[in-house]
Amino acid sequence: MENTDNNNIRREKPHRKWLLKPAQLIVLSFLATILIGTLLLALPIANRDGHWLSFVDALFTATSAVCVTGLVVVPTALTFTGFGQAILLLLIQIGGLGLMTLSSLVMVLLGRKLTLKDRLALQEALNRDEMTGVVRLVKVILFTTLMIEGIGALLLMPVFVVNNGGIGVWQAVFTAISAFCNAGFDILGTASNPFGSLTAYTGNVVVTLTVMMLIFLGGIGFAVISDVLRCKFRIGKMQMHTKLVLLISIALILVGFLFFVIAEQHHSMDTLSGGSKILAALFQSITARTAGFNTVDIAKMHPASRVFMMMLMFVGASPGSTGGGIKTTTLALIVCMMISGLKSKDDIVIMKRNIRPKNAYKAIAVILLGFTLVMSLTGILTITESAALEANVFTVENLMFEAFSAFGTVGLTTGVTPLLTIGGRIAVMIVMFFGRVGPITISLMFISKETELIHYPEGSLMIG
Repeated sequence: MENTDNNNIRREKPHRKWLLKPAQLIVLSFLATILIGTLLLALPIANRDGHWLSFVDALFTATSAVCVTGLVVVPTALTFTGFGQAILLLLIQIGGLGLMTLSSLVMVLLGRKLTLKDRLALQEALNRDEMTGVVRLVKVILFTTLMIEGIGALLLMPVFVVNNGGIGVWQAVFTAISAFCNAGFDILGTASNPFGSLTAYTGNVVVTLTVMMLIFLGGIGFAVISDVLRCKFRIGKMQMHTKLVLLISIALILVGFLFFVIAEQHHSMDTLSGGSKILAALFQSITARTAGFNTVDIAKMHPASRVFMMMLMFVGASPGSTGGGIKTTTLALIVCMMISGLKSKDDIVIMKRNIRPKNAYKAIAVILLGFTLVMSLTGILTITESAALEANVFTVENLMFEAFSAFGTVGLTTGVTPLLTIGGRIAVMIVMFFGRVGPITISLMFISKETELIHYPEGSLMIG
């Protein structure tokens, strides 16, 4: 199969110049999608009041959709018409799968062969170390996406139709795609609760379990889903990456669940029954890392819970998924590096495998860049929102929560987003974009990959 993939590579003509790097193609594809989405969402036909939506609000909404974040400055259900919601859903689907992936899929379906440049861009977009098998993975992505989103919509449909009538069919489809893409957008808001998300379904087993399943599957990555299906759920035959992603993801979910059960007993979950508390705690543990849906009021949660959620949002989903953050494998690698460092070992070992030094350097770069972005956005927001801070409309903690949510492309908020100034909204948009595309991909636009030909003598530093 791999040889067949390689035979499909069309030779580049000698005179054809590579004008753009793969990283630049990815960034420009996201930017182009955002700009087109902005224009479409601003149209009077897309808005219920029949007027043009302000450029900043349309740009923010389009950016949040393409970056599958879920932070909104206007209530989705009350602002956009069916046309506007359809455009929004298309942007979410493109953002979740990636424009490079979708365009390559169209080329494959039309029988066109991908050039080497196309495959390099796909390799970068899918966050893979090698080009081999990228075309097959794109096909798996399409099949997996349609199957999972379709099943999710069918499971949600009965509940939404019973509660809301015929519009429930559209709500089920929208919610399923938004959940699998880890976007966090919903069209369930009402006049009395415009930003309610899934708070009306806190104790509903079907809705919460279905959305949790969609979020989890979208967050572990297509490569993991493909490997699990290939191995027919036999753990021993799975790749190291798959086993590591599943192990870290499940561990984070369990730790988060236990934390929220204990911390929110007498706060946001105080009025819930025992079963509903368990569902709500599990839901918040899963959604906090990347999805943006919520079944309890985030503003009413204990400060300790919000701090813990910031940590989960910073970690985010897994590589090659629809989510953001530094990724679960980065966390695992950093922990193993720490253990090796404390034991004064030269090798970094995960599951009886030595990890390449370049992976360790990349993990450190991702964490440092991510933390710098979050802290920078927090600092900028304290300046742009100084008037609201002085009036005690919200606190620095609220702004920091917003920063972590934007970088992790999570979409959870304590109610800050609709109140942001234009300067604050622009800053959040930039960090959402960095969080979705990836700080490494952004950096590669300006930094060339070079092979080190000179090796210097070893040196020693005092650490700690």
